[in-house]
Amino acid sequence: MDQPACPLPRARLTRPLLVTPLLTAVPLADLRCLGRRLSELLDDLDADAGLAGTSSPSLSLSSMSLSTSLSLSLSSSSSAASSAASRQQRARRSDAARYALDDDHDAAPGGAVEAVAWGGAILAKIFWLEHFGPAAARVLWPKFAEAFVAAAEAAAGTLPAASHLETLRVALCPGGEFIAAAEAATPPSTPQPRPSPPVSSPLSSSSSSSSSSGALCWVEARAVAALTARHGSLFAAYMELCDPVTVVYEMGSVEDAPSPAPPQETGGGGLAPSAVAAGGARPAAAGAGGGGAAVMGVVAGAPGAAGRASTVPTLVKGLLGLPIQQICCGGQHAAVLTKHGTILTWGRGGFGRLGHGHTGTVESPLLVAGLLAGQVCVQVACGFAYTAAVTAEGALFTWGAGENGRLGLGDVEDRHAPALVGGSLRGQPVQEVYAGSVHTCVLTRGGRVFSFGKFEYTGHGELGGDDVLLPRRLDAFGDRTVAQVSVGPGGYHTIALTTDREVFTWGHNRVGQLGYSNSDFVPRNGEGAHFLPTPKAVAAMAGLNVRHVVAGWGHSAALTAGGEVLVCGRNFCGQLGLGDPATFPVNERNHPFQAQFVPVKALAGRRAVQVACGGEHSAALTSEGEVFTFGAGAKGQLGHGPPCTNAHYPTLVTALRRTRRAVTQVTCGNNCTLILAGAFSPPSLQARCIEVVQAHAGLMEVLDDIGLPAGLVAQIRETPGVSTC
Repeated sequence: MDQPACPLPRARLTRPLLVTPLLTAVPLADLRCLGRRLSELLDDLDADAGLAGTSSPSLSLSSMSLSTSLSLSLSSSSSAASSAASRQQRARRSDAARYALDDDHDAAPGGAVEAVAWGGAILAKIFWLEHFGPAAARVLWPKFAEAFVAAAEAAAGTLPAASHLETLRVALCPGGEFIAAAEAATPPSTPQPRPSPPVSSPLSSSSSSSSSSGALCWVEARAVAALTARHGSLFAAYMELCDPVTVVYEMGSVEDAPSPAPPQETGGGGLAPSAVAAGGARPAAAGAGGGGAAVMGVVAGAPGAAGRASTVPTLVKGLLGLPIQQICCGGQHAAVLTKHGTILTWGRGGFGRLGHGHTGTVESPLLVAGLLAGQVCVQVACGFAYTAAVTAEGALFTWGAGENGRLGLGDVEDRHAPALVGGSLRGQPVQEVYAGSVHTCVLTRGGRVFSFGKFEYTGHGELGGDDVLLPRRLDAFGDRTVAQVSVGPGGYHTIALTTDREVFTWGHNRVGQLGYSNSDFVPRNGEGAHFLPTPKAVAAMAGLNVRHVVAGWGHSAALTAGGEVLVCGRNFCGQLGLGDPATFPVNERNHPFQAQFVPVKALAGRRAVQVACGGEHSAALTSEGEVFTFGAGAKGQLGHGPPCTNAHYPTLVTALRRTRRAVTQVTCGNNCTLILAGAFSPPSLQARCIEVVQAHAGLMEVLDDIGLPAGLVAQIRETPGVSTC
């Protein structure tokens, strides 16, 4: 049935289709209807209208329109209209001017692509058509790899490592056969691959992989179809076969760079409790602010570059291809631990905190060597101006600022490279280390706590003692076994959790960060600040089944087994997520605070699995993989994009949703937030179509008038937007 044309601008599909798995469990009638209507709407539009040419070069399939992909995806159905549209689009794409075959294509008469039994691998077929044309029966591996790398980077923020590409090459060239350069120069009509020494290519010349990664072997269309059919999509096959590991995003500035924009108070930005409970989300800002090329809505510049802070989640490119196990932030530096047990650091190098043998700034992650060379590390911690690491054998290494003895090396000297901590820790394998501002805590595998550094913060007793230069056991816990400790990287208080779920705190309590009001058993120190010199149980936390505790610089958080987040302490910028700081009591310095642990009601209904506290901001990771941030936003550390405002309630980081990666860790530093993300989850074809429709205001305006089923229209309107096209 003929449908009226719609004078809307042509839309292009702006994400490589190799990452979309085969459509499943979608009503065929709805999909056919959606395909027909959108094909007609988008194919007959005026090229000079409104949105023409607005797709992002880094994301777009240069000439694949949405109508093409829909037509091809529906080509196997019995719908006459769909089949006709599919044939029409294939005819258009067979234009010889578009696909001039060169020396790395091998043509077959009659259309090689149509001769392949693609079966359900429709999207792999589209990828092949887009990059190599309908007449190419096979292409040389370097050309295929180049197309795949470009698409993978644009779609998933992943730069495939050379070793991973080699795995993919072996899967696509199962015989492991290579061809000679002379044969590659003149492809025969009937391919006859034969063994030959590997030939290097530009693709592999910049990597440390073997030359076989760039070997001249043929990749046949039928091999791609078969591999895709087994795994659901080409990118899914790559994920399963090659393990493209993890990515790290930075928000704000590890180096504490200048603010990207003047802070603007919004009178309680973020989501009010009722909005969060109802599933509301703050829309992502249009700009990226941090520069660089856009990758799925995420800036791909160099985080931490001089004078620049990232206002949205920004790929740390220096970590691409590495299997990251743990992330952490300090005052002005960051560190990551790989699954191989190595540590990389970057940021400001003052006092030698990076461990590279100097005090200079390092803008891209760099491997820490020295005494750590050959060691297998299992944990790393960043303090304000120093770093600590634990090895698989339970040894402790520290480096950076040595003032007050915070390195535990028996003196107050700085160390520019890792140094082994001995003293009373000999014979006491270390489980974890917690680095603060001027003191350090260590948890042994036996559940005992040692501390060292500035005396009044170590928990060893009354004020006035000498700084603790070597690890000293903290006896205040008696026979209790400690499960976890937390020290803010710039803070002056400590929280400990026992295996019996008791919460202990000590140190500064000027803003109630210990979970006590200053009238409740909290004396003053020599400076007049409320202070607890030894660990004391927080009675109000008894029976709450706390499973994790976190110390920020002036605020604290606890996470229960049920996923509830409780907070206390300083609320100067809304870092508690409890609302406008103007409504809170203030201390003698006019700082708003909350003295007892209370739940963050705005997160009610969401099960938190991790919480992190930074300088003046916080972050929570939910069981659904969503990240909410709140507090100070002037440096972009909340990841909501410009304008960089404070958020007084937890606010969803929508840009992380657009990456389609599973977030596994979040950590906060002074003015930065790091996100560790793992597997990429591609959208279904139906979800991708909905995104494209949502991205075009013109289509949304006429959605009720183009003949789509009411249920499908409702789904398009109600589905939360996750993509910017």
